[in-house]
Amino acid sequence: MIRDVWKRQQSVTLPSNFNLGTMRRFIGEAMDAQAEQNVRSIAFDFSKLTFIEPVGVVALSNTIEHFSRKGVKVYFNNHGQRTNGNKYLDDAGFFKRYLKKQVFEESRPRSSTVPLVLFKANAYIPYLFRELMPWISNEVKMSTDTLETIRTCLEEVFHNIEYHSGVDTGCAFAQFFPKEERIRIAVSDFGVGIPTQVRTKVPVLNDQDCLRKAIEEGFTTKSNVNNRGAGLNNLIRYVTMRNSGTVLIHSGKGNLSATPSATGGTSVTSRDEGWVYPGTLVHVVLRTDTLDRLEDDIEKEVFQW
Repeated sequence: MIRDVWKRQQSVTLPSNFNLGTMRRFIGEAMDAQAEQNVRSIAFDFSKLTFIEPVGVVALSNTIEHFSRKGVKVYFNNHGQRTNGNKYLDDAGFFKRYLKKQVFEESRPRSSTVPLVLFKANAYIPYLFRELMPWISNEVKMSTDTLETIRTCLEEVFHNIEYHSGVDTGCAFAQFFPKEERIRIAVSDFGVGIPTQVRTKVPVLNDQDCLRKAIEEGFTTKSNVNNRGAGLNNLIRYVTMRNSGTVLIHSGKGNLSATPSATGGTSVTSRDEGWVYPGTLVHVVLRTDTLDRLEDDIEKEVFQW
């Protein structure tokens, strides 16, 4: 259990705008602070936080879980300051999850978000079917039947945690941005990571090439007949080609982005970030203005599972 604390100790400050770009520095500082000084406790300072995206919420949550598994005590500082970022986290159920109580009396879940959830890797079905998909259905005013292909694709993200992470817990958070016409879904774990798993089959690959290998159709590191490598490939292919959305994957030092190409296909870019994401983060951005294409997918049965 996380505890409120005001005493001086090793501290890492959350960035004012916690997003894909700034999480790099935050995670690096947190890991370095613990490793270099071999501290047994660490405090996260919330005093500067003004805005946090879904990827920031899951990255922060999994950093806490990572330290907890290593026996490092985690404390919060200045989370009671009434900033937009702290209020947002309180509405999202973050502080209730870690402090067992909300910080601000009037905090309530926002209709545009699905509260932060931690789930057992083999027990994600209730969250996906009873929380995430009904929420998406309500936000975009489309039936869950119409969104069946999206549900099947998202299920592959959770499969990745169950089959590849090496840990039994993952976390997820989602938000709808109406003005942008985007739904951002972040799912993460702090397990062994995709590159480590891929190198059990192809030892010579670096992290960025491991991510490319992992999304190849038919590639898998498991012999399980139900997990033969279709997942990430189909997720990326569908989101980029049918929805014109994007998929970003961070794992180890590797980063992979899949975006729609000008020719109607998928443009995939992988790179070495020079910093380590301990585990795997999958960030799916769905366009809500193109979801009407799903009507055709129901009839054509584009994907065979």
